[in-house]
Amino acid sequence: MASSSSSSSNSRCSDGVFLSFRGEDTRKGFTDHLYQALDRVGIPTFRDDEKLQRAEEIEPQLVEAIKKSKIALIVLSKNYAGSRWCLEELAEIMECEMTMGQVVYPVFYDVEPRDVRKQIGSFGKAFDDVKERFKLETAKVERWTNALKKAADISGCVVRNVANGHEGQVIKDIITKVSSILTPAELLITKYAVGLDSPVENVVSMLNLKENTVCIIGICGMGGSGKTTIAKAVYNRIHKSFEGKCFLKCSSNVLFLQQQLIGDILMDQKEGEVIHHVDRGKMMIRGRLSNKKVLVILDDVQHKDQIKALAGEHDWFGGGSRIIITTRDKGLLKLVNVKKDVDKTTYSVQELNGEHSTELFCLHAFKEKHPPENYVDLTRRILWHLQGLPLAIEVWGGFLNGKNVSQWEEAAGKLEKIHHDEIQSKLKISYDALEDDDLKNIFLDIACFFTGMNVDYVSTILDGCGFYPKNGIHDLISKSLVKTDERNRLTMHKVLQDMGREIVRKESPNEPGERSRLWLEENDWTEESPNEPGEGSRLWLEEDDWTEESPNEPGERSRLWLEEDAVDVLRENKGTNKIQGFSLQLFFEEKEPLRVGTKAFGKMTNLRLFRLDGVILELEGSYENMPKKIRWLHWHRFPLESIPIDFDLSRLVVLEMTSSHLKNVWEDGMQPCLMHNLKILDLSDSNSLIRTPDFSKLPKLERLILEGCSSLVEVHESIGCLKKLVHLDMGHCARLVHLPNSIGYLTSLKQLMLSHCNKLEELPKELGEMKSLKCLDLGQTAIKRLPSSIRQLKSLETFWMHGCKQLEEFPEELGEIESLKLLALGQTAIKRLPSSIGQLKSLETLRMHDCEQLEEFPEELGEMESLKLLALSGTAIKRLPSSIGQLKSLEKLEMNHYKQLEELPEELGGMESLKFLALSGTAIKRLPSSIRQLKSLEKLEMNYCKQLEELPEELGEMKSLKCLDLSQTAIKRLPSSIGQLKSLEMLDMNHCRQLEELPEELGEMKSLKCLALSGTAIKRLPSSIGQLKSLENLEMNHCKQLEELPEELGEMKSLKCLDLMETAIKRLPSSIGQLKSFQFATRISSSSSNNTRNTCSR
Repeated sequence: MASSSSSSSNSRCSDGVFLSFRGEDTRKGFTDHLYQALDRVGIPTFRDDEKLQRAEEIEPQLVEAIKKSKIALIVLSKNYAGSRWCLEELAEIMECEMTMGQVVYPVFYDVEPRDVRKQIGSFGKAFDDVKERFKLETAKVERWTNALKKAADISGCVVRNVANGHEGQVIKDIITKVSSILTPAELLITKYAVGLDSPVENVVSMLNLKENTVCIIGICGMGGSGKTTIAKAVYNRIHKSFEGKCFLKCSSNVLFLQQQLIGDILMDQKEGEVIHHVDRGKMMIRGRLSNKKVLVILDDVQHKDQIKALAGEHDWFGGGSRIIITTRDKGLLKLVNVKKDVDKTTYSVQELNGEHSTELFCLHAFKEKHPPENYVDLTRRILWHLQGLPLAIEVWGGFLNGKNVSQWEEAAGKLEKIHHDEIQSKLKISYDALEDDDLKNIFLDIACFFTGMNVDYVSTILDGCGFYPKNGIHDLISKSLVKTDERNRLTMHKVLQDMGREIVRKESPNEPGERSRLWLEENDWTEESPNEPGEGSRLWLEEDDWTEESPNEPGERSRLWLEEDAVDVLRENKGTNKIQGFSLQLFFEEKEPLRVGTKAFGKMTNLRLFRLDGVILELEGSYENMPKKIRWLHWHRFPLESIPIDFDLSRLVVLEMTSSHLKNVWEDGMQPCLMHNLKILDLSDSNSLIRTPDFSKLPKLERLILEGCSSLVEVHESIGCLKKLVHLDMGHCARLVHLPNSIGYLTSLKQLMLSHCNKLEELPKELGEMKSLKCLDLGQTAIKRLPSSIRQLKSLETFWMHGCKQLEEFPEELGEIESLKLLALGQTAIKRLPSSIGQLKSLETLRMHDCEQLEEFPEELGEMESLKLLALSGTAIKRLPSSIGQLKSLEKLEMNHYKQLEELPEELGGMESLKFLALSGTAIKRLPSSIRQLKSLEKLEMNYCKQLEELPEELGEMKSLKCLDLSQTAIKRLPSSIGQLKSLEMLDMNHCRQLEELPEELGEMKSLKCLALSGTAIKRLPSSIGQLKSLENLEMNHCKQLEELPEELGEMKSLKCLDLMETAIKRLPSSIGQLKSFQFATRISSSSSNNTRNTCSR
């Protein structure tokens, strides 16, 4: 048995072999020969010195040696289990095998695996003797028993079965095995491994190496994001724990991949049977690997057939196997984890952060981690474009290595136009793999038009163009080409966006007029059609974008961003039927109106997307000349008072005329043709609009936005015809006095926004007919009362009436709104709530703050079983109902500035989920003893509770408390139980002017990071303060009576900031020099002299 290293072996045991054996059985024979053989081939091996005394417990240096070793060789002989030290050693080894991936190789010397597994025969007799000696230590015996069983289950060497038991051959075989384990062919990863630690940790955690089941996970991300690098790093870290391993770079030759998988894992069968059929390969994988614990990396999987052929089922591999799949297509991972949430079995690769991006780039560009001073700005400029994509960073860093500043300037200019060909070719693989042209069109349209826009909004437009955007966008997200942010907006990595534009640029390198798209940025010089303007598929114009797609005739381009070219196309009537998109955006000083004839658009017969933003465009002539296939019309600041009746918008899907000059949407007395496709109508901030249009010709309208139409006084009665309307926003319509009764017919409406309609005093009783309504926002209106029909809003989840200052009461029917989750009544004139509020079983948030006339709360409060947040700050309530203790789901209770509240009910302790209790500025004098029951409470705020003089001794039982704010209170002392607050991180007692001392138990708060005692009457600190090993900030400024600090101060190893401003301290203890983390101490003022000194150190 190895209990401690000998002097000869310890110095080289790290990362080598740990040899565990029973000395009396094999020390002078088999084990000695094995040790000498290991030593001869240069394998560092740890074994014990038999002269060492045996300690009662396994020695720390022995545990350390086990943990440092890559492989543990266990020689299991007849009397091995008769030694408690051998058993302790074995238990520690098996723990390392499970938690650290240590390789364990058992050697069964004169025993069989079943003897060890079942503890029978002479081996079992030896173990029986040990069990008898330790029969009272059942846990220890059970640990040993489990370790023996696990060791016996590991495939190892049975000496009597090898070469008829000839030990020489046995030892030779063991040396070969150990050598292959200790010197494996680790995978070569990137030259500079930057930012890998966190991803590798996350993937290893997902693999859950302790479990003996088969686990298949995915690493997903866009091309060049580092998927393969992460997979290789994980492989190198954990592969030693597996019997077989294989890294497969996937290709279209599935038969070859199957052959390679089997061959790499079963190393002696590389020249075996050739696979001629995929199904035969599947059978062979399952038949030959199902009993082996293997690690397999399937890299760059692009098709479901690759997964089906190589890892189709979990039972193809032995227990404990781990399969890692890297792919750009997250959807493929559903094939292997059908019954699991793919998100939980997939690691999504993130871009490098700024620090790691800079380091990786500089290592490639300068061979050091930081840029030289004269390259700092250029480095930042280039990295802004690369946006954390490792492939792009590495390629550009290597490209710029050794170049001077002027060459860098030139390269930065090119980067804004086109990415390096190597990057483009790798990224384009994902685009080329898209299955149909519609999907490619959606990708290119998003890259060129729609990044940063709401997914549903874009889907509406693309659906109107004949695509299938919901499935298409989902597929693009799955394939890591597009993302959505927390606000459901489409986002795309800038490098991918540039790739999309570059695809368009290269569609026809010699005949640019044949391209379907072109994306042009500043200093981009490209050609789509060299001769005729207007022959491109889209025309995209934006100020300060310099393009030369067609050097002489810009109208041939698919998009134009340059103002002068756009004007040229319009004024010279050079548009063509290839133009599908026209966008001109100007976001700066006022421009002269652009006057052109409507015939300038006449040839753009296939125009689908038309956007004018910040442009004063005055069209002359008949609007009959305008294109008739427009699906998206966004015309900011539309100049006319009404839309001409001859402007054919029959195919329109989205009409946006924000900040327009419209007074009436269509000319008086005229009705437009049936706009049977219009789904979104946005006239927000059209301050001249007096009345809405007749809606009877808009049968498919889903979203109507009239927010900020400050002159709007009339909503047409026909609004009730909009059976598909789901969103209606009329907020900030300052002159709107009433709504038509027909609004109740909007049976599909989900959101009704009327906030800041400050002349709106009542709602029609028909409101209750809106069966689908989920959100009703009446904040800051003049509403005095609600109709009783509100009880019928069975789907209502959010009801916002904050700031309705004339609302004095709520109808008793409130309780019948059974789906309500949020009710906001803050800053209203409500004096009481109906008792029916207790029926709101789904309510999660109730906001009543600053209801200054609210004096009491109904006892039924406790019946709201789902309530999580209750905000009552600034009310006139004097007492809480005892039923508050029944709020088992309540997590946050705010009662700040509850100036008449003097006590809390004893039932407070019943709120078992409460995490945050805010009582600042109340008249509370004491806390109930039941506060001990608040086991989930993390934050307690009682600052400015001027009458609070003491805390209950039970305070220490609040085991989850992290933050305790008692500043500006009248507390004189802290209970000794405060030391039991093991989770407390912040204790604020600033300006507790009657506090003179702290309990000695203060030092027991092991998690405390900030202790604020400024302005207290403390004269000294307890010596136990040195035990606060986590304390980082100690604030004691203006502690006038504090004259000295304890010598134990130096024991606070984490202390960074010590504030002693305006104290009576004359000197610091010498132990302060021990504070290795110490960064800053403020000025220390001496009360006996005018001298001050600055003690900023480290």
